Amino acid sequence: MIKPMGNRILVQINKKSEKTSTGIFIPDTAGSQSSVKLATVVAPEHYGDSILKNDGIIYELSKGDQIYVDVKDGITIIEDGEEYKLYLFENILAKSEK
Repeated sequence: MIKPMGNRILVQINKKSEKTSTGIFIPDTAGSQSSVKLATVVAPEHYGDSILKNDGIIYELSKGDQIYVDVKDGITIIEDGEEYKLYLFENILAKSEK
């Protein structure tokens, strides 16, 4: 397992496909031109009560949270055939409350 160091967070970009009425799957990459995607926090597991204080900013994130990131940022890591992205906390754009 990958363990982020310092003020970094490991995420897995959510991949979704749309199915047309004729049964053809259209991958997420074929649709939107936006580089902002929904991602799932993979690590860190937690920081105390899921709060990390960094440079005076409080981040309330824990494993499984859904966040928005720009896929152009971050570093791509592939481990055991799975693709992950490593981001600095300040590159997280928003947290989904769904």
